[in-house]
Amino acid sequence: LAFVTKNNGVDEIRIIDITKKKHLRTIKTKLQFISSPDWSFQGNNLVFSGIEDGFSDLYLFDLTSDTLIKLTSSIQVESDPRFSPNGMEIVYSIQDTCLSSDASTGIYGKTSADLQLLNINTREIRFLTTTPWNEKQPSFSPDGNHISYISDRNGIDNIYIAPLDSFTDAKAVTDYIGSCSNPDWSGSLIAFGLFQHQ
Repeated sequence: LAFVTKNNGVDEIRIIDITKKKHLRTIKTKLQFISSPDWSFQGNNLVFSGIEDGFSDLYLFDLTSDTLIKLTSSIQVESDPRFSPNGMEIVYSIQDTCLSSDASTGIYGKTSADLQLLNINTREIRFLTTTPWNEKQPSFSPDGNHISYISDRNGIDNIYIAPLDSFTDAKAVTDYIGSCSNPDWSGSLIAFGLFQHQ
């Protein structure tokens, strides 16, 4: 298990063996903030969102060579990265909070969050969504053919699933009055967080 913790006010990643309940290693970087680490299915890489000099980008840490690699470099906030099952691509959420000239305003009066796909080898990036809604917290299906994610297109955060090659065919799989968060796959099942209003 890899998770983020603070040590003397500095973010670092710790890895533990949950079977033996043993701390295996600590990953220290020069980043001011680290969030949302995700382990590649092959077990040799971690991807996470990190902030350096005020900019939020995606980083990959190669566990075999102890190398930190910066994957993106933009003024947008990039978050919630998740590996594809083959380890070749990363899906994540991107939002322009700087109100740059090409930022689009969402239906709720602020720039919307969209989903992007990054090819690790070529660094090619493509938008999966470009909508006025907020789409975030994506996760690959085990076969790599679908993406589950959170969208507020009906005004409330709910879970949607879309084929990787056709997000126009996205379907809602929840319709809660509260809100859903962080969907993750286990076979054909999806686990997620649920907030219910009292």
